[in-house]
Amino acid sequence: MRLLPKPRSIRQRFTYNLAAVVGGTFVILSVIFIAYTSRSLEKDLQLQLNSLSRLAVNGLSSALWQYNHEYIDDYLDSLFHYEGVVFASVYAENQLVKQKARRGLEEKGFDYFTSSSSFLTQQADILYQGLVIGKLHLALSREGVKRIVMQSSGIAILVLSFIISGIFATMFVLSRKYLFQPLARLESSARSISMGRLDTEIDTSSEDEIGNLARVLDRMIKELTTTMASRDELEAEVIERKKMEGLLRNREQLLNEMGRIARIGGWEHDLIGRRTVWTEEIYRIMELDEDSTSSPNEHLDYYPPKDREVLQQAYQRAIETGEPFDLELQCNTAKEQLFWARIIGHPEFLHNRCVRVKGTFQDITDRKQLEITLRQAQKMESIGTLAGGIAHDFNNILAAVLGYAELIKLDCEPGSPMKQHIDRVVEAGQRAKELVKQILAFSRQTETEESVLQPAVIINEAVKMLRSSLPTTIDIQFDITPEVGQVVADPTKIHQILTNLCTNAFHAMEATGGTLTISLKNKELSVSDMIGYPQVHPGHFVQISVSDTGIGIAPEIMDKIFDPYFTTKEVGKGTGLGLAITHGIVQRAGGFISCKSIPGEGTTFHVYLPIHEDERLPEAEKESADLIQGGHERIFFIDDEQVLAELGKNMLERLGYTVTIETSSTDALETIRKQPDQFDLIITDQTMPGMTGSDLARRILQIRPAMPIIICTGFSSQITEEKSKMIGIKGFAMKPLATKDIASLIRRVLDEKN
Repeated sequence: MRLLPKPRSIRQRFTYNLAAVVGGTFVILSVIFIAYTSRSLEKDLQLQLNSLSRLAVNGLSSALWQYNHEYIDDYLDSLFHYEGVVFASVYAENQLVKQKARRGLEEKGFDYFTSSSSFLTQQADILYQGLVIGKLHLALSREGVKRIVMQSSGIAILVLSFIISGIFATMFVLSRKYLFQPLARLESSARSISMGRLDTEIDTSSEDEIGNLARVLDRMIKELTTTMASRDELEAEVIERKKMEGLLRNREQLLNEMGRIARIGGWEHDLIGRRTVWTEEIYRIMELDEDSTSSPNEHLDYYPPKDREVLQQAYQRAIETGEPFDLELQCNTAKEQLFWARIIGHPEFLHNRCVRVKGTFQDITDRKQLEITLRQAQKMESIGTLAGGIAHDFNNILAAVLGYAELIKLDCEPGSPMKQHIDRVVEAGQRAKELVKQILAFSRQTETEESVLQPAVIINEAVKMLRSSLPTTIDIQFDITPEVGQVVADPTKIHQILTNLCTNAFHAMEATGGTLTISLKNKELSVSDMIGYPQVHPGHFVQISVSDTGIGIAPEIMDKIFDPYFTTKEVGKGTGLGLAITHGIVQRAGGFISCKSIPGEGTTFHVYLPIHEDERLPEAEKESADLIQGGHERIFFIDDEQVLAELGKNMLERLGYTVTIETSSTDALETIRKQPDQFDLIITDQTMPGMTGSDLARRILQIRPAMPIIICTGFSSQITEEKSKMIGIKGFAMKPLATKDIASLIRRVLDEKN
């Protein structure tokens, strides 16, 4: 296995490169200096040679003309006083007159000096009055120049060495401090991070490029830390998505076939050939006969005007700009059945020109209706929340009104006219109390357990609600038998059945008015009455009937009225779910529903629920004619509303009790904590700021487990009679309370304790 060479660090490369640059600079400067010095000295030597040659030619001219060889000899000797002169000779008429040379060079001729690079030579003519009478040969040694060059170069190189060494050392120290050490710290942090330690601290104190890099890395690590928190989840999602993609690829052929089942059709518009093609599924969705349809290009006629305009604009924009479209529009079938369709289109271009548009066409009515159902459910949830709030506040108001009315009534003299007036106030308050019950019944949001019940009670409750909600153009008639058989059902669902049927009846008579008839009675059905309902057995049933004198139902759609989302109402007036839901409720209760209708005369729905034979409802408790019972026990009455607290005190003190009131649940708890045996009974409201009545009861029972507690509420989704029993509360009462009711409840709780 071949080992890869260990990479050199930045410090090594920087040091090597810096040394190379500094060394190269040193060499270049040295060479330049030596070359410059050599050239300068060479030039000076040449000037010296020229000067000596001119002087010698002028000095020897007369002596050579006069053949004064002695002067010539002396003159040549004088030339050798110059250190650099190594050779001098004078010729006349091509004959050597005199020749001088340094020691060791006496035997050398002028040609030797001329051919050697160690000497600088010059030959000059000796003139006398313009005539050439001889020649002077002169040679100077370059050794002096070389010696000076070497000395100067040595000094220069030494100086340069110190300067460049200082620069090198300075650059190395600075780079180590400001470059290598920060980089080393950054590298150490990065190496630690690469090993998974994302909490490694990064030095970002430097204010240079390395500091910027460190800050960028620090931000990146922080972002990476945040991203890593969801990495496992994302990886799992990616794995799951890959599995799903594999399944989708494997089942592509199956999904293509399922497109037909899912009511998805395909279409293509050929803009060159001006031809439109639909798949068979679109013809089926549109309820068109493919053989008898001459031109599918007329498809726009099946859209309502507003939706048609939206589709035309999107289609034109796709052709012009290449923008695909995905629309959800309403469309009519050939048989004028309105439905929701999703139209997707993608344009195709060739040479910057749209040549075709193709896409899909899907019936999405079911999905749209589910969206409508969801919105309706959300509305009902909001209504329930609002109703609960109204019930709580209104019941508190009624509690004060009815309570003080009873107190005033007790203070009235027998036969006083004031007593009759107070009776009217109490009657109005009782009607308001019943109205609140109806609102709560209408807005029930939770499923209740099925139980054996008397439907007459639920029907009467629903009828009261309907009477106040329907306009006066609708005359409501009732035929309700009070003592019909009992059934097993959810009371909320019975209420919903009647509401749905009466709402449909009202819509059928909305334009012209009419009569709505509601009846309830026992009915015995035989085998012949069960034709068409094989799941139901003959026997005794409760029959709930709702009749109207409206427009009636056309025979051709009679078999569709219980289909989910089927409706003949205008947009915004119905979802097509009312009868479907009613049908489902009745079936789950073991019964069935039938319909008879005559167009133009009216419609009657009959709901049959089997009578429950095994159990009987408990008889209604008769109002006691006995006198209201009182007592002498100590009662702690807690309500956050001062008016209700004072009312409770007045009512109970009239019954002989010793009453202490408190409007703060936290202060009440502190009172119990200080003197837990001060009271024989505690009555508390449920909805109070700071601490609810149920929470207060829990804490009191921790202090005194045997303390009897009664909890009262105008309305609360947090507490019910069953929940209160689980806490350990002995009594549960709904506001507003009559004096006899609260007196009876108090006496029962105290007697159970004793």
